Amino acid sequence: MVYRCNLPPTDGDQRAAFNRPVLVLHEYDHLSIACLRFAERLSHEGFTVYVPVLFGKTDGKAGLGTTIATTLELLMSPDWHALFGEHQHQPITDSLAVICRKISADHQHRGIGVIGMCLTGALPISLLSENCVVAPVIAQLSIPLFCFTPEGKRAPGISPTELFAAATRAKREQLQVFGTRYEKDSIGTKERFDAIHKAFGDDCFLDHTIDAADYLQPKWGLTDKAHATLTLCYKDSPDDYPPRHLFLDLVTFLKKQLDQHGNLSVTNQ
Repeated sequence: MVYRCNLPPTDGDQRAAFNRPVLVLHEYDHLSIACLRFAERLSHEGFTVYVPVLFGKTDGKAGLGTTIATTLELLMSPDWHALFGEHQHQPITDSLAVICRKISADHQHRGIGVIGMCLTGALPISLLSENCVVAPVIAQLSIPLFCFTPEGKRAPGISPTELFAAATRAKREQLQVFGTRYEKDSIGTKERFDAIHKAFGDDCFLDHTIDAADYLQPKWGLTDKAHATLTLCYKDSPDDYPPRHLFLDLVTFLKKQLDQHGNLSVTNQ
């Protein structure tokens, strides 16, 4: 199931919003209301947003029971190597590639953005294998969920072949990756984030880490356990609230990348 969100953009430019399709991959442990609200915010900013249900239920329930059920589902699913897989291809990527191609075709073969968060954080990197993906966003990468070694903390949860191919394409086509996490986040590890940054290099990787000095100010009410950069911790104001500031930077990035690289018929000449 894939939800589509095309709310009226605040600037009134519906044609531009049609030309900027974005695929949002939801977090562990289910497709939450916070994620759907994130999709709505993006849509209002001038994008057509798609959100597939990747695991868990959409009954609105949260809590320990939901987490346990989703964890067992992921453990048994042939589509995921999410719990312990360090350098493995995630089979769900194959289905997402089909969705990416369908979205692009439905938008007159425009380039699309893909946003991964938490469990799905690294999947936009794998999806750079699809020519239509031109604006990847990775947030608080968390695969493997259970890592007990230094290598587990460094591993991006995708295969080395996928990472190398994605970085090669980005450098060749001058594509950029938008990456974000909270500086003190121990789930979306710094080692994993830095490994992808190193693979792409400074020219192709935009590091939007939220500095602890910014988000741990008492006035924001955030703690060193903060994890969800774009969803659960978000507030609409003020603009200098760190997750709000990040969201505005993300909107700028997506518009620039999709406007610049979105016309695939020109890009591929």
